[in-house]
Amino acid sequence: MLVECCKKLKESIHEFDLNRTDDFVIIASDYEQGDLKKNFKLINPEIFDKFQNKLV
Repeated sequence: MLVECCKKLKESIHEFDLNRTDDFVIIASDYEQGDLKKNFKLINPEIFDKFQNKLV
């Protein structure tokens, strides 16, 4: 459910008119970050290869 919320947020983030850099991403994880890489890939599949080596 959390991943789905992040996907919806990502779809509507332009409505917030935020100043964003090229490396701006939306991510969700549990407190131990055990699912960080998996969730990153689910939420940001188009840029996963770019950040894959930087994820724990």
